[in-house]
Amino acid sequence: MTGLVNITRPASRVLRGVCLIAVVIGLAGWSTGSAHSSGRGIAPLSTPDGVLGSFSALGTGSSEAGWNTVWSIARWGNDRIVVGGEFEQMGGVTGTAAIAVWNGNQWSALGSGFHPGKVYSVAALDSDKLVAAVYSNIENAPDHVYEWNGSGWINRVTVEEGGFGEGDVVPWTNSTIAFSGSFACITSSECGDVPPVGVEGIALLSGNTVSALGLGERYFARKYSLARWSDDKLVVGGDFDQLGGVPGTKKVAAWNGSAWSALGGGTNDSVRAIARKDDDSLIVGGLFTSALNADGSSVSDTARIAEWSNATGSWKPLGSGLCCEWPDLVRAIAVDSERDLIYAGGRFQKYVGGNDNSLNSVGVWDEGVREWIPLQYSPTENGIDRYVVQQDVMAIHVDGAKVYLGGDFRNAGGVANADRIAMWTWDAPEGSNNISSLPATLSGEGFIGVPATGGVKFGNVSATYTRVNSTTITVTSLAGSEWSGSSIAVDGVGGWGTVGTCEPPLCPNAPAVTPDPDVIQSLPTLPESTPLARATGTTMSPGESITVTYGGFAPSEAVHLWVNSTPQLIGSGDADSTGSVTITGSIPPGLTAGSHSLVLHAPRSGRGARQAISVVPVPPPATAAEPTLPTNAAEVTPPARAAQVKLAATGVDVTLASLALLLLVAGTISRRLRRNT
Repeated sequence: MTGLVNITRPASRVLRGVCLIAVVIGLAGWSTGSAHSSGRGIAPLSTPDGVLGSFSALGTGSSEAGWNTVWSIARWGNDRIVVGGEFEQMGGVTGTAAIAVWNGNQWSALGSGFHPGKVYSVAALDSDKLVAAVYSNIENAPDHVYEWNGSGWINRVTVEEGGFGEGDVVPWTNSTIAFSGSFACITSSECGDVPPVGVEGIALLSGNTVSALGLGERYFARKYSLARWSDDKLVVGGDFDQLGGVPGTKKVAAWNGSAWSALGGGTNDSVRAIARKDDDSLIVGGLFTSALNADGSSVSDTARIAEWSNATGSWKPLGSGLCCEWPDLVRAIAVDSERDLIYAGGRFQKYVGGNDNSLNSVGVWDEGVREWIPLQYSPTENGIDRYVVQQDVMAIHVDGAKVYLGGDFRNAGGVANADRIAMWTWDAPEGSNNISSLPATLSGEGFIGVPATGGVKFGNVSATYTRVNSTTITVTSLAGSEWSGSSIAVDGVGGWGTVGTCEPPLCPNAPAVTPDPDVIQSLPTLPESTPLARATGTTMSPGESITVTYGGFAPSEAVHLWVNSTPQLIGSGDADSTGSVTITGSIPPGLTAGSHSLVLHAPRSGRGARQAISVVPVPPPATAAEPTLPTNAAEVTPPARAAQVKLAATGVDVTLASLALLLLVAGTISRRLRRNT
C-alpha cells in the first residue's frame, strides 16, 4: 500500500445554519492513479531547502469567477480522481456541477451533476460505486446522501433537521457507514420538542436504517471529522465538550463499538481533521492552540496539529505546531505511512518559529528529520508573490509522489489553470557529491521521505547513514564489497535519484560494462582531423594495434576503449592525475570491413568521446608461382628445348648447355693458376 491516506477534511462554512458533510472512505489496496503534469514553471529557491517538485493543473480546473471551492478528493478505482465541491463546472465540461471525475487526461460528468446543490464530500465504495453528501442549496429543502450505482444516483439518507454540518463519513463494517454532522435528528418526526439523545450529530447507516452510537451529545455541537482507526475503533472530532458522559472527551473521542473513551483530555478548541497514522497513532488538526493532558493541562507545541499515541497514552507535538493568528486552522490531513510523511492543509502562514509564509496553507512534516517542509518555489518572482496557494486548502489526497490539493485557491504555485484543484509531484533527489572516504556528508535536494534504512546506496552497496535534514545525510559505513557501479543514489519520496559518485579508494573503479547505444550517441564526436589513434589515423585493418590518448576524465578514473558497431572491448586504462588516459588495443581480427567507430567511455562519470573509423581488409601477401611438374615421360622437355632459368641476381636467362661450357672454362683457368703457383 503506497501512501494511502485519509484524504479530505472540511472547512468552516455555515450556510443557512446548516454545515455540510465531508466524505472519506479509505480502501486498502487502491493502486496509483495517473494525472497530467505540466512540468516546473517557476525557478526553485536559490538556496537549498530540500524542495524538488512541480505544480501542475488538472485540465483547466474550476476557473469561473465567484465562490468556487473543492471540498473533497477521492480516488476511484485505479485511474480516476473524483472531486466534490461548490463549482458550476470542472474543466469546462457540461454536467460537472459540484462533482466531476478526472481520468488522468480529462474531466467527465456523472449524470448531470448536482446543480444548484453542492457536494461537500465524496468517496468511492468500490470501482463502480460512489457516495456523495449533497447540500441542496434550496431553502427548507433537505440534504441527502446519494449513491452512484454505476448508471445513476439513488438516495440513501434524507436529513430534514439540521443537515450534514461539516461532517464526515467513513466505512464502519462491510455493510455499515458512520456519518457525522450538525443534525439534531434525521427526520422532523423523530425530533419533536426534545431531540433524542444518541443520534444527534453522529450516527450509523446500515442499509436504509439509521442508528445511534451509544449516548451522544444532547445539545447542538458539530461533529466535523471521523476516522476509522482500526477494525473496531472510530474517532470523531468536532465542537463538542463531551461525548457519552465520559470526562476528557473534549473536541475528540474514540468509539470502540460499545462505549466512548478519551484521548488524554482532548483539545482546547474544535477538531476539524483526523487521519490514521497506524494502529497506535492518530494525527489530529483543527482550530485548537493546545492538546490537553488527562488533567486538563496543556501540551506544549501542539498548536493546530498534534499526534496521539495509544501506546504512551499521550499527545506528541509535530515540531512547534502551526500558526499564527486566529482563525488559523488545519482543515485537511493526509498521511503517507510508507514515507512517514504527514501533510497538513488549511489556513495558516507558517510553522511556529519559521519565517513568515514559510508554509502558506500547506506543508509536509517529515518524521525522519522532524521538520516542516514547504511545497513552494521562490517566494517572489519578478516582484510577484509565488506562494503555494493564496487561499485555503480544504482537501488533500496523497498517492506516493503525487499530492492532490483542493480548496478555494487560484493558480497554485503560479501555474495557470491550477484553480481549486492542483497536483504537486515530487522529483527524485539531486546532488553533485564526490565521496572517496567515510564518514562523509551528502548534500543535495529532494532528501524528503528517505527511509531510515535502505535509502542510500553506493553503487549497488547499501550504506549506513543518519538523516540530518531535508538537504543533508551523513554516511558512516558501507554494508558490502561486491561492487557494481559507483553512482551514489538516494531514495526520496520522488524516487531514486543520483546525488554523486563514489571515488577510489572507497569505491573500486567501475567495471567495463557495455555502454547503452544512447550513451554512446550522447558522447562528443571527434572529427577525422583529430584522430583518437594519432599514429594510425581513422583507417585501420583487423588485427592492427592502435594507441589512443584522450583527456577530460577524473584522476584515477577507469576508462574503456571499445570498437563499436556491435561494441567490443579492446582496451582499458586509468586516467592520470591530469585526467588524461592512454590505452593500447587491437582491432578485432574478425571485424568486418566497413564503417565503425572507436568509443572511449568512463562508466563512473559518463565522460568520453567517439570517432568514426574505416576498417579495410588486410592486403594478401605476394606469392611465387609454383613450377609445373611432369606427370609422365611424354611430357619431359628435351635438352634442346630446356626451360630457361632466371637468375635472381642478374635476371639473365641461360640454357643447360651454356652452363656446362661456362663450367669447363672455369675449370681450365683454375688448373693454369695452380701450375703458375
